[in-house]
Amino acid sequence: MTKHYLLAADADKIQDFIFRSAYLQEVIGGSHLLSRFCDEGLEALHTHYAGAKYKGKWVKGSQWDVIINDGGRFLLWFDDHKHTQEFGHDLVELYRRTIEGSLTIAVAAENEGYNPESEDEFTAARKKIECRLKQAKSDTRGAKPAIHVPQMAFCASCGIALALEHVPLYENPMYLCSSCLNKGDERDYLRRSLKNKKYFINDFRQAIVDDKSNGFSEKHLWLPVKPVDAISQFDPRSYVAYLIADCNSMGGFFNQCKTRSQMRALSEKLRAVLYHTLSKPVSLLKQRLEPKFGNQKCKAKEDRAFELKNILPAVPLILGGDDIFLLLPAPYAVDFTKHFIKAFEDEMVKALQSEEIKLDGKPTLSAAVVICKSNYPYKLAHRHGEELLNRAKRMAKTFANEPRSVIDVEVILSSERRSTEPDEPRNSGYESSLRPFWANGDSNDAGISIQNLIAARTELDKLPNKRLAQLRPLYYSHKLPRDKQDSLADWNQELEHLLGRVKRMEAPEMNTSPASGSQQTDKDSLETKLRRVLKTLGDGNEQGQAGHWKNVKRGPEAFDAHALPDLLTMWDYCYDLDVPYENYQ
Repeated sequence: MTKHYLLAADADKIQDFIFRSAYLQEVIGGSHLLSRFCDEGLEALHTHYAGAKYKGKWVKGSQWDVIINDGGRFLLWFDDHKHTQEFGHDLVELYRRTIEGSLTIAVAAENEGYNPESEDEFTAARKKIECRLKQAKSDTRGAKPAIHVPQMAFCASCGIALALEHVPLYENPMYLCSSCLNKGDERDYLRRSLKNKKYFINDFRQAIVDDKSNGFSEKHLWLPVKPVDAISQFDPRSYVAYLIADCNSMGGFFNQCKTRSQMRALSEKLRAVLYHTLSKPVSLLKQRLEPKFGNQKCKAKEDRAFELKNILPAVPLILGGDDIFLLLPAPYAVDFTKHFIKAFEDEMVKALQSEEIKLDGKPTLSAAVVICKSNYPYKLAHRHGEELLNRAKRMAKTFANEPRSVIDVEVILSSERRSTEPDEPRNSGYESSLRPFWANGDSNDAGISIQNLIAARTELDKLPNKRLAQLRPLYYSHKLPRDKQDSLADWNQELEHLLGRVKRMEAPEMNTSPASGSQQTDKDSLETKLRRVLKTLGDGNEQGQAGHWKNVKRGPEAFDAHALPDLLTMWDYCYDLDVPYENYQ
């Protein structure tokens, strides 16, 4: 029986490569370039080895084949150890020439071949090669000296590499390095045709078109030259949202794969599920935004020929492996994320069951939504999103016995500076935030569902801005209760005084229900609604004090908190996708 050998490879510092640019447009080009390499790079090597020089010695499918190639990660098998080494060296060199980056590879030793008919031997060989790859990536390779030539200019976009050409990029001529030139060219290549171009954004766009229920075609999903400028037009204050998400414990499901074909099928299904579930809320997003904004022209001069109703309203910036970085309109970003996560959980369960993979717990996601001004640097937004994502993952891991998806949301106001220091553990006292939130399901001692905030935003739609402004100071840090005795009583008394003012200022009247959009008599007063929201965003108890502070227990952390301050912060960005945009105005 011929032994087979595994080759594992992983791209180094993918995010550094993709984000090494001053322009968000080049992030799209970098992601597309990496996506193309994962497929076309292997095909190029296949074509090379299929030439006359190697004819009959490198037959794909019988002498070597692909198990995983997505998101800069590769796993391949060969029936000859020498071929495994040669292919690895050629793959590294091709990546260096094409992407101008580095790959870390791990090759099975000559005595580490496995029987392809044995599931146990394949599993053992896979675990061994993965450990070797991790060790190779952690090895210190030494610092590379920077090249300094006084007669040369540094790239004006990334500021790192030496410039190669002085050419126009989006606005004015500037010095650009070969890497930024490649990413810019790749993005232009992507935009020139919506059809017959594979990978990345066009795959995402095709997933939207394949949903026949929405009636969209490619002409409704144009990729703007300046996506941030276009997406910011969906918010009156020019805010946008960035969604950063990652699967929880997906490696555990891959570790259950016992054969190469099973692992490859799961990798392909994960990609298909991500694209499909991300595309599902897009039709709802367009339905809500187009009546208000659809006929507006894009404000960027490069996009002025297009109306907002014809652009792609959700722009993927990174979609590789199980990593997601998405640009969204701010008003519906939170509910978009909730819809996406619910669809992902349902479809991923079916995908795992189809591959007969044991489900110890359902597949889940951790997600972070960063809402900021359109001119806020995308690198800082992503960096802050990664910090929020790590916090969401910690919450998910704390309750690993009951797997649930987690969402964290933060609004960065234009006047704020964000700290990069990790959050201090919360072990006592009162907090003016209940973040992160469960993505769906019921509330429990650890937190509440994000749906509670979305529903509360709709219920309090008629609450005047003046009352909202009076509620906010109650939750400022210096106003929070210091203990559960006199200080809490004083705080509740101040809240009751405000509730009394809300009750006196209005009476039940004919109004428009945000949920239905119809004229009807609302039997519940604003005071009743506000009390109900205080309960649902707090401890949920029918009885108790007006504040409804929730005693939260998250692993070693224990504190009292409430989610109303979170709702007030997210007020303009917590719209329900089932409610028309006009009903919130």
